[in-house]
Amino acid sequence: MLTRRRFCAIAATTTLAVATPSLWPRFAWSQESPGLTLKELRDGAWAVLGMGGNGLLLRTDEGPVLVDCKVFDAAEALYDVVSAKAGAPSLIINTHHHGDHVGGNWIFRMKHADVSVIAHRNSLPRTAETLDQEALPSLAAMAENPETTDRAAELRSTLTAAHFQADRVYDDRLTLNHGDIMLELSHDGPGHTDNDTVVFIPQLNLLHVGDLVFHRLNGFVDMSGGCDPLRWPEVLRGLDRLGDAETIVVPGHGDVCDKTALPAMADYFDQMREIVEHALAEGRTIDEIAEMKPAVFENLGFPSILPRAIRGMAEALAGS
Repeated sequence: MLTRRRFCAIAATTTLAVATPSLWPRFAWSQESPGLTLKELRDGAWAVLGMGGNGLLLRTDEGPVLVDCKVFDAAEALYDVVSAKAGAPSLIINTHHHGDHVGGNWIFRMKHADVSVIAHRNSLPRTAETLDQEALPSLAAMAENPETTDRAAELRSTLTAAHFQADRVYDDRLTLNHGDIMLELSHDGPGHTDNDTVVFIPQLNLLHVGDLVFHRLNGFVDMSGGCDPLRWPEVLRGLDRLGDAETIVVPGHGDVCDKTALPAMADYFDQMREIVEHALAEGRTIDEIAEMKPAVFENLGFPSILPRAIRGMAEALAGS
């Protein structure tokens, strides 16, 4: 069975090289650390790729802003990479509670007591579980290695749930002026989770959509995390209000893209809904439906999470 932790491990170790041809000439690759890559998007703005969900690093005159913090095991490498490029972040924004996006929060909270972490209100109880679900299993593995035993013991005695949680929350909309950058945070109801945050930076025409978009990949459906696969397409189509045809989009997973990725992801769930509705009408069980392998999805990445997505859609339709 594919668990949330197992998905985080897949996301952390999967290298994706899927580019949107029309956007590719704008970007320059720069390998900064094994497993982590900075991809320049605009002057003073980089996508942080690898070792978990995609991040976004912004240089501002009030200190760097970092959107999402990878998996727990990537924290120290992430800190070194972003600090070397732009300095230690003064503000962190989490797009949702999953461990491959909040797992590295702890290193910034531990090193800089004044760093602020912002997320949607619904993330608080879910992010509190990161210590038990993500950090402690990793520390147990670290403890078995003689070279990292002492570090594991140190972190085990120091880390708390609060190291992963936001200290500032919002409900629907939040506009921040952080130095010379304005950030517009929005939550449009349940989609990938019940605490999705989208971050738009108007002056840079950049949009980070978190895991609302798995670009050219199957989507990860986490029903226990508040996912609503029926509403997910509606949330995506509502984001058309942000930016324009020149907007650079950072998806939660997959390569940096443009806004055409949003309706493409919405279409993915619309197609899945149609397929599952037909299967339910034929009298198939949810278990039978979860085993389906529709040809329309066969060229998408992350094939191992497709059965979970189909099952979630079937459960949502059966309960609606």
